[in-house]
Amino acid sequence: MRCVAEISALVHATEDLDRFVDALRRFFGDLPYVLERLEGHHGNPIYLITALQTDCAKLLERLCKSASTAPMPQGGEWFIRLDKQRLMKGEAVPSNSDDVVRIRIKGGRCGD
Repeated sequence: MRCVAEISALVHATEDLDRFVDALRRFFGDLPYVLERLEGHHGNPIYLITALQTDCAKLLERLCKSASTAPMPQGGEWFIRLDKQRLMKGEAVPSNSDDVVRIRIKGGRCGD
């Protein structure tokens, strides 16, 4: 089965959008990133960044090596949340906080 990853993150007005997109490109590659401008409760800009990686075998291999525990499948899909600030440094560190890069993986698993 082919591995497909959906990547998404929110970037708030206090964060550097260009710097964050550069960090995404360094970590995930030159994917077609879609930026959607949203508005916060007080009118502040919030950007939703999404991308689709249609062959995520190398990404999955990288995540499995760098994570201390392998992501667990849920109904044929894996949901991984990476610390956004650590990703800015090129590190894949799982996180349970709200400030994350969300990855939804369909197909593939660690060790394939």
